[in-house]
Amino acid sequence: MTNNSANQYSTTISIEQPNKEEKTIDYPIDFFTHKKIISRQRELINGSTKGIVNEYLFDGICIEEREVHINSPLEVNVKHTFPYLKMHFEINGYSTYIPNNEKSLPVIIPGGKHQLFYFPSVDGRLFYNENSKRKTLEITLSLKFIKQAFQENWEILESFGDALFDNKPFVFGEESETITHDILNIITQITSCSLPDHLRRAYLKSKVTELLVLQLYYLNKTNTNKSKKRPQHYDKIISARSFMLEHMNQNLNIDLLSKHVGLNSNLFKKGFNDVYGIPFFQYLTSLRMKKAVYLLDETDNTISEISNKVGYTYSQHFSKVFKKHFGVTPSQFRQKEK
Repeated sequence: MTNNSANQYSTTISIEQPNKEEKTIDYPIDFFTHKKIISRQRELINGSTKGIVNEYLFDGICIEEREVHINSPLEVNVKHTFPYLKMHFEINGYSTYIPNNEKSLPVIIPGGKHQLFYFPSVDGRLFYNENSKRKTLEITLSLKFIKQAFQENWEILESFGDALFDNKPFVFGEESETITHDILNIITQITSCSLPDHLRRAYLKSKVTELLVLQLYYLNKTNTNKSKKRPQHYDKIISARSFMLEHMNQNLNIDLLSKHVGLNSNLFKKGFNDVYGIPFFQYLTSLRMKKAVYLLDETDNTISEISNKVGYTYSQHFSKVFKKHFGVTPSQFRQKEK
């Protein structure tokens, strides 16, 4: 969600029944870096819906508390002008999203469930049941907030982090996860916070981070338990990945890694491809490029220093690989991000 001063962040929603209605919700152009809480309230009233949305925007976070009564079946067309990374907690109600494009995926969240997802582009339809009282907490996050929250170790997000980096749509499994007591406790702390604004901002930011960590923990745990039988030598391959992250500045190769985890090179190559779906060196290059992007974006290290930190002896080789990966040189990338 990199800010572009030429474009306003906005959401457009349209309803066909019972009366055709279209509305565009604009977000402050600087809300992703805004240091003060922007508070606003929206009243939802039409032929099928009545309710209130309380919204708080600051530091790359948009918190929405919804309490809505839906009288008749409701279908809403929705489009966003920005990539969409959302923590959704359906405390009461039922929400279904069906995409119209290939940049998003179906999401079904029954009452008492939660889900976390990322869509590069949102263009789809939301469906809500009749005679339902929806109560939700919905938190939209900027990619910069994620990077700051997990710092240089954001690779721990694993498949979710890969989707963010590669700008691909991602949803945690086919089923949403149950809202546990500890998650509900943090939701209550967020929605009932009455601290003064200068303290409230820091408090809410810490609670959103805590809630995100718990959500990732439970979603990962559930999907791991439901996943198919792990490939052979799974634990050793995961151990190799950890070694790669910790020693990225070294000359990493198959012989070194296979010896480190106690496999012969052929078993290591096959196991790595089974676990991650791509060959070892392709995955290693991807990890190195991710770290390089982080260092270019978040530090003042020189190109030569970054080259060494991500395992390239010669900065010319590093720049060549970087350009092949991203279409621009490291220097051009850094200039573009400023």
